[in-house]
Amino acid sequence: MSFLNLTRRNTVIFDAKNSEHRRAFGVFLRTGTWGQSNVNFLLETPYYDLPAMITSKLTHYYIESEFMPRKESQNATRVKVGHRQHARV
Repeated sequence: MSFLNLTRRNTVIFDAKNSEHRRAFGVFLRTGTWGQSNVNFLLETPYYDLPAMITSKLTHYYIESEFMPRKESQNATRVKVGHRQHARV
């Protein structure tokens, strides 16, 4: 078995919801290299470079998580207080 087979990193699609993927990008930003990462991210169309792609995906992720309205939890119960109903989780 060659040395390259022993050190090969898995190639995955970057998922902004995955904390390990965000952590790997954070290490890249601090060090300027992917050498300490245990994953290899796939460059997707229409992007031309990996940092720009990940930055774009993270921006969408954080905007959606902060500014998009959340749907009520499936486990939420409706509680009537006065003449208004409120969701209780």
